[in-house]
Amino acid sequence: MSGPHRFPHDYTSHRTRGQLVIDAAVRGVAAIGAKDALIQFLKLQKDIADPGVRLGEEIAEDAAAMAVSAWRTPAVFGSLLDCALPQPRVGLIEALGAFANVEAVPYFIRALEDDTCRSAAEQAIRNLGTGAGVALLATDLTRVLDGDESPASVKRRISALEILGELGPSPAFWALLHALIDDSNADIVIAPPILPPR
Repeated sequence: MSGPHRFPHDYTSHRTRGQLVIDAAVRGVAAIGAKDALIQFLKLQKDIADPGVRLGEEIAEDAAAMAVSAWRTPAVFGSLLDCALPQPRVGLIEALGAFANVEAVPYFIRALEDDTCRSAAEQAIRNLGTGAGVALLATDLTRVLDGDESPASVKRRISALEILGELGPSPAFWALLHALIDDSNADIVIAPPILPPR
């Protein structure tokens, strides 16, 4: 079977070679200091139907985002935030995480809903430490009021709760965490014995 949605049987080996070529090209552009060209590339609107071509673009975008993050300026940080707004990408989340700036926390939390980006987002939040605690708690307490909660939302809330547990929430958070005992989603509910007394 052939067509735009069918990959060749040795697609993985092509992707590996392609990744090496893309990484080398992006490093070359970064080495000559062309950060503006990389940022422009990241900001381009791309509507690519072919999954193989789209994957190549995504690999290039991830590499470009990481290369741009070497310039730790407010302007670059703002550009990366702009690029991450429409759709989180692993490279963008990792690049934003390299800045260790709490302004990116809402982007990281949104990326917790994406199976591809979740690991990078979790690591970026962990690296921020307790500075991300308020936002994590807010996302844990945010639930759908009408109708069923989406699986992505549940994954976001579970991930945020796990990170919050790892970071050790401040005593001021405990009263709010008690609200999760009665959460409407059984996957989110905190068992009362793990909470300290009020």
